Amino acid sequence: MLSREDLDILDRFDTDGGLALSLYLDVSTPERRGSALGRVRDELRTCLLQFPHPDAVAALGEDLEMVDLYLSTTSARHLHYVALFSCARQLFWRAYPLVSLRAESVQVGDRFDTEPLRQAMLSVEETTPVTAWQADLLLQS
Repeated sequence: MLSREDLDILDRFDTDGGLALSLYLDVSTPERRGSALGRVRDELRTCLLQFPHPDAVAALGEDLEMVDLYLSTTSARHLHYVALFSCARQLFWRAYPLVSLRAESVQVGDRFDTEPLRQAMLSVEETTPVTAWQADLLLQS
């Protein structure tokens, strides 16, 4: 389960000139999981046009290897949705299972994109009590 500290780490993360890769993926079926890396690569082409970086292809290559490795593990086979954050330059990698996901997303930049993660965390069922830090997130939105 994601904690407030985890979210703070993502928000404060310093890429030190590298690239922060943020992925929100639907891996709910073997077909979706199997095609996830291809979908990520397709989206990255578009992202890199909007966020040009001199060594983007080389820098993201290691990140994509980690994504591929993760998606082929047994843990990914038991998930429906997942948020992945990677910065190979800083040897940083995090994966968080999600209960729901509004839409798949691939973002590259100098910071991690945590907004979809915040949205997923706040879309709790009515029967689930809202913690104090989730209430803080609502107020920040």
